[in-house]
Amino acid sequence: MKNHKRDFIPFSFYDRTGMAAHLEKRAAEGWLLDKVTPFGWHYRRIEPAKLHFTVTYDHRLSEFAPGPTEEEQTYQDFCAHGGWHFAAAAGKMYFFYSAEEDPLPIETDPALELKQMARATRIMVVLLWVWLLLGFWMGGSFCWSLVNRPVDLLSNSLNLFTGLAWLGLFVYSAADLWTYYRWRYRARKAAALGEFVPTRGHHKLLLGVAALVVLGLLYWLLTERCSGMQALMAAQVGIIAVLMLAVQGTKNFLKRRGAPTEVNRVVTLGVDVLLALALWGVLTAMLLSGVRSGAFSSESGVEPPLQMQALTGEEGKYVTNTRLEETVFLSKLEVSQYVRWQEGEILPGLEYTLVEVKCPPFYDLCLDEMLKEYQDWSFDEPEFRYVYEPCDPAPWGAEKAYQLTLGGEARDCYLLCWPDRLVSLKLDFTPTAEQMALAGERLQAG
Repeated sequence: MKNHKRDFIPFSFYDRTGMAAHLEKRAAEGWLLDKVTPFGWHYRRIEPAKLHFTVTYDHRLSEFAPGPTEEEQTYQDFCAHGGWHFAAAAGKMYFFYSAEEDPLPIETDPALELKQMARATRIMVVLLWVWLLLGFWMGGSFCWSLVNRPVDLLSNSLNLFTGLAWLGLFVYSAADLWTYYRWRYRARKAAALGEFVPTRGHHKLLLGVAALVVLGLLYWLLTERCSGMQALMAAQVGIIAVLMLAVQGTKNFLKRRGAPTEVNRVVTLGVDVLLALALWGVLTAMLLSGVRSGAFSSESGVEPPLQMQALTGEEGKYVTNTRLEETVFLSKLEVSQYVRWQEGEILPGLEYTLVEVKCPPFYDLCLDEMLKEYQDWSFDEPEFRYVYEPCDPAPWGAEKAYQLTLGGEARDCYLLCWPDRLVSLKLDFTPTAEQMALAGERLQAG
């Protein structure tokens, strides 16, 4: 039978009611809190008991202190005299428990408690505001891209992962700040009457966001075609883990040795900075080595469905570049073929982007983006304006077709539409009816 247990419940920093209720539940199950770390809450086995818990705030607490100061020890002794036993301390919080049936509360002045909490949690409030602004900016960009640039966004699993992570961070930060300030408003009004107001945080929402981020990261790692990117992300995660362990290890070692608070703080920060510089140097070396070896190449190695050799019968020394990106929503295949000028041959080339839409609700958004592909190249004057004009889809075997025009003059650029795919095709020559039919057949099947 194990005598120790851990769990990780990321309670909101102000949710004293939720934390106390959770600890009381654990005590009834036979587990008593004895330590809180960044990696979770640590419990020791006890006989199941009905205990009362309370959480208090003190801005003077420091995680770098070797032990309680004289003031802190006096405070703990005062609480013990009232039947409240010290369980653990974390950040700016104390955790106390009492076995008495109806213990006297430690905090008796709600206005003073509000003031203490505000001073102790100031950094967390600022951090939440920073997260909110970053999440709003990056999450807003994600939403804008979803509407205006869906092809690049929905075909790239890394874009999806990071966008959803920022959006989740914004939602959590907004919910937590709203709840915190709403509680403070109610608590101030109640304090005038000498009453306390219970708290309610959003740890379940944070766990949901964290689960979404982890699933998104795993999905990206499993679907990423570039082995160099997978190794780079794994290295970054490893660096973060090593830094966290190093910081905690250095801090705890110095605390056990009785190092003064400021000495511990400076040494731990120094170790953190030096180790971070060294590890990021290793990461940079890995990145440069990967670039030289081609580990970060975007070439997919996929056989293009349409090639110049099939259209013209010419077997020139074509250079073929392909890039494939794919998610559960859509896939995007980019292909280009050309002959290097060093070869001394002047042969036509082609470029096309084949988008397979797997999720029908995004079809119109993708079509709208591809119709506006050349919009940024246009000027206000009509003769310098690129516009896709409808053309006859029959020669291509397509459902719809568009041809690019510049100032009303047709160019050899086409947008071909089928029920589940869109193709932007750019040719260096004007295709014949036979070439149109062959291209349409290959692109529809590919």
